[in-house]
Amino acid sequence: MDHNGQAARVAGSGFDQEWLEDTARRATATLRASVQEAPYSTLGAAVGVGLVAGGGLWRPLGRALVGFGARIALSAVVPALIDRMYPTSDSHEG
Repeated sequence: MDHNGQAARVAGSGFDQEWLEDTARRATATLRASVQEAPYSTLGAAVGVGLVAGGGLWRPLGRALVGFGARIALSAVVPALIDRMYPTSDSHEG
Protein backbone atom coordinates (compact mmCIF):
# COMPACT_ATOMS: atom_id res chain seq x y z
CA MET A 1 0.00 0.00 0.00
CA ASP A 2 1.35 3.44 -0.84
CA HIS A 3 1.85 6.25 1.65
CA ASN A 4 -1.36 8.04 0.60
CA GLY A 5 -3.38 4.90 1.21
CA GLN A 6 -1.86 4.51 4.65
CA ALA A 7 -2.55 8.17 5.46
CA ALA A 8 -6.19 7.77 4.38
CA ARG A 9 -6.56 4.64 6.50
CA VAL A 10 -5.07 6.41 9.55
CA ALA A 11 -7.20 9.52 8.95
CA GLY A 12 -10.34 7.40 8.65
CA SER A 13 -9.61 5.59 11.90
CA GLY A 14 -9.79 8.72 14.04
CA PHE A 15 -6.10 8.69 14.99
CA ASP A 16 -3.84 11.70 14.69
CA GLN A 17 -1.21 10.74 12.11
CA GLU A 18 1.40 13.13 13.51
CA TRP A 19 0.95 11.68 16.99
CA LEU A 20 1.26 8.13 15.64
CA GLU A 21 4.44 8.96 13.72
CA ASP A 22 5.95 10.73 16.72
CA THR A 23 5.10 7.83 19.02
CA ALA A 24 6.56 5.33 16.56
CA ARG A 25 9.79 7.37 16.27
CA ARG A 26 10.15 7.59 20.05
CA ALA A 27 9.42 3.90 20.53
CA THR A 28 11.98 2.96 17.87
CA ALA A 29 14.65 5.17 19.43
CA THR A 30 13.88 3.82 22.89
CA LEU A 31 14.03 0.19 21.77
CA ARG A 32 17.31 0.78 19.93
CA ALA A 33 18.81 2.34 23.06
CA SER A 34 17.54 -0.55 25.18
CA VAL A 35 19.12 -3.07 22.82
CA GLN A 36 22.43 -1.19 22.92
CA GLU A 37 22.48 -0.85 26.72
CA ALA A 38 21.05 -4.23 27.73
CA PRO A 39 21.06 -6.52 24.71
CA TYR A 40 20.66 -9.80 26.57
CA SER A 41 17.76 -8.62 28.72
CA THR A 42 16.00 -7.18 25.70
CA LEU A 43 16.61 -10.34 23.68
CA GLY A 44 15.41 -12.55 26.53
CA ALA A 45 12.21 -10.56 26.89
CA ALA A 46 11.58 -10.66 23.15
CA VAL A 47 12.20 -14.42 22.94
CA GLY A 48 9.99 -15.14 25.93
CA VAL A 49 7.12 -13.03 24.67
CA GLY A 50 7.50 -14.44 21.16
CA LEU A 51 7.45 -18.03 22.35
CA VAL A 52 4.40 -17.58 24.51
CA ALA A 53 2.54 -15.43 21.99
CA GLY A 54 3.37 -17.81 19.15
CA GLY A 55 2.27 -20.88 21.04
CA GLY A 56 5.77 -22.35 20.97
CA LEU A 57 5.46 -23.79 24.47
CA TRP A 58 2.39 -25.88 25.02
CA ARG A 59 3.26 -27.39 28.38
CA PRO A 60 2.01 -25.48 31.43
CA LEU A 61 5.39 -25.61 33.16
CA GLY A 62 7.16 -24.21 30.09
CA ARG A 63 4.66 -21.41 29.82
CA ALA A 64 5.01 -20.60 33.50
CA LEU A 65 8.80 -20.52 33.29
CA VAL A 66 8.88 -18.32 30.21
CA GLY A 67 6.19 -16.08 31.63
CA PHE A 68 8.13 -15.70 34.86
CA GLY A 69 11.34 -14.92 32.97
CA ALA A 70 9.56 -12.44 30.72
CA ARG A 71 8.03 -10.65 33.71
CA ILE A 72 11.44 -10.32 35.32
CA ALA A 73 13.02 -9.04 32.11
CA LEU A 74 10.15 -6.67 31.36
CA SER A 75 10.13 -5.31 34.91
CA ALA A 76 13.64 -4.04 34.20
CA VAL A 77 13.06 -2.89 30.61
CA VAL A 78 9.60 -1.29 30.69
CA PRO A 79 10.30 1.42 33.31
CA ALA A 80 13.40 2.47 31.38
CA LEU A 81 11.43 2.56 28.13
CA ILE A 82 8.68 4.67 29.68
CA ASP A 83 11.20 7.05 31.24
CA ARG A 84 12.93 7.53 27.89
CA MET A 85 9.75 7.97 25.90
CA TYR A 86 8.14 10.36 28.37
CA PRO A 87 10.92 12.05 30.34
CA THR A 88 9.94 14.21 33.28
CA SER A 89 11.80 17.14 34.69
CA ASP A 90 12.65 15.02 37.75
CA SER A 91 14.56 12.46 35.65
CA HIS A 92 16.98 15.12 34.35
CA GLU A 93 17.79 16.82 37.63
CA GLY A 94 21.03 15.86 39.27
